[in-house]
Amino acid sequence: MQYTKHSFHPRNITGKHKPGIEKYINAKKFNLKEYMNKRISLIVMMIFCLCLCAGCFGYRGVVKSNWGITLPAGGKEVYEKDSGASFHGDSIRYHALLYDDPEKPAEYLDWKIISGEEKASEELLEKISVPEDGRPDYVNSVIYTDEQGDGSRLFIFYNGSGGEVWILEEFI
Repeated sequence: MQYTKHSFHPRNITGKHKPGIEKYINAKKFNLKEYMNKRISLIVMMIFCLCLCAGCFGYRGVVKSNWGITLPAGGKEVYEKDSGASFHGDSIRYHALLYDDPEKPAEYLDWKIISGEEKASEELLEKISVPEDGRPDYVNSVIYTDEQGDGSRLFIFYNGSGGEVWILEEFI
């Protein structure tokens, strides 16, 4: 069979290499170990960046990204409950944190005396079936509230004597 100038065979009729084929013939030997090390490094860096952006290094990062609030480090999560996934993104999330140093959260937010917010928070806690012993201590606590333009609400209750912080988020 005769090969033409435009055939896909590496050599044309005259026996000379086609232009550009030299890079494949003289190419350095493929090093699988080096290739895999580069791939693994790239994958690890991508996972780290994804986790950093997604806030999977703790609930503090989630609160900061959602509400722009920085919570103090050192809080141990003792209770968590949410309403589950939703098609439209509306949900209720509740977290209870306990701090070894009860005074630590006091300096992070502008706390106010509770004045009626416990009714709204109780309705939300009922919706996600939080038991009585997992709910905030309204009598001995102060509150921080925030609301976003879409109607999403944040309630943070803080008991200064016990170092307890309860965070209730409603996304609309």
